[in-house]
Amino acid sequence: MKQLMISQFARGPSVLRAAGSVQLDPASRGPTRLGRWLVARDAFALADPATGRAIYDALSANFPQVVEVLGNPTEVDVAAPLAAEGLGKFVDWMGVFRVCQGFERFAMAAAITTDQLEAASAQRSRIRSHMLEVLGQDGVLAVPTTPGPAPLVDTPPADLDAWRTRLISLTSITGLAGLPQLNLPIAQLDGLPVGLGLIGPPGSDDALLEITERLMAVLPPQPPRK
Repeated sequence: MKQLMISQFARGPSVLRAAGSVQLDPASRGPTRLGRWLVARDAFALADPATGRAIYDALSANFPQVVEVLGNPTEVDVAAPLAAEGLGKFVDWMGVFRVCQGFERFAMAAAITTDQLEAASAQRSRIRSHMLEVLGQDGVLAVPTTPGPAPLVDTPPADLDAWRTRLISLTSITGLAGLPQLNLPIAQLDGLPVGLGLIGPPGSDDALLEITERLMAVLPPQPPRK
């Protein structure tokens, strides 16, 4: 399954939605209504406890208004093994930039055989089917954007690798399943931002953007970051 993943960053939800109105496929701007709020219990288990608490506190501050936007929350488990994919054009790039952080993961992926890739592709299809079943036509899945604030530059390699493994587990969901996701910086931890990810079914891009505008309007404003 070939797909194009586009990421956008914006200072506020109105700007993000304006950009989406230009870039999104018209098929993603249909009458989709997302009213079933799903909380990925196992995904939040991958986040640092303090991060999960910060997100929970932000959503709880004006919980009735949040429910008006997202619906009543229901906990679900979405665990799915990660599938490896080939690196294509990035393999040659690795030979030049071997000092790049995380090179060992690229090297491991470059050694994947055709049989392994075919097995991973089949697994990816199963992951997509599973996520489509979880979301249905109206589900919006809440996950932590990352395990916590960005790690410090002097974080020990073993700790950094463990953090990165949890990060990949969170960020690979939409890429593997071909789903839209928005990440909202709704909380802070020790002055550093932590985010809530909202994942919708295929074609719900505009509906997610609408929800983002409404949700950010009722959540407590975050203090300026230093």
